Amino acid sequence: MDDIFEIIDFVQFINEDEDRIVRRYIRDHENPMEFFTSMEFYKRYRFSKEIVRDVIMQLITINHENNRGLPIPPIIQLLTTLRFYASSNFQMVNGD
Repeated sequence: MDDIFEIIDFVQFINEDEDRIVRRYIRDHENPMEFFTSMEFYKRYRFSKEIVRDVIMQLITINHENNRGLPIPPIIQLLTTLRFYASSNFQMVNGD
């Protein structure tokens, strides 16, 4: 019977700790449009910044109505796709 009370105390202790736990989300906030120079951007994505911003970005419509699940910004989704098309790989290219 003592085991049951120990388990109940442990569960209560865990529940109290959950209120104090601060969840950390690791996110890299570098925007490739601002971080890379025009030539570096072109080498990675095979498009100029102007084409991506003015033409391709206008063709897609991604709306996140809330921040549920920490959605990836549409520009990052687009650049990830372009990088995949340019290198045929989701992983970082060697030497990048």
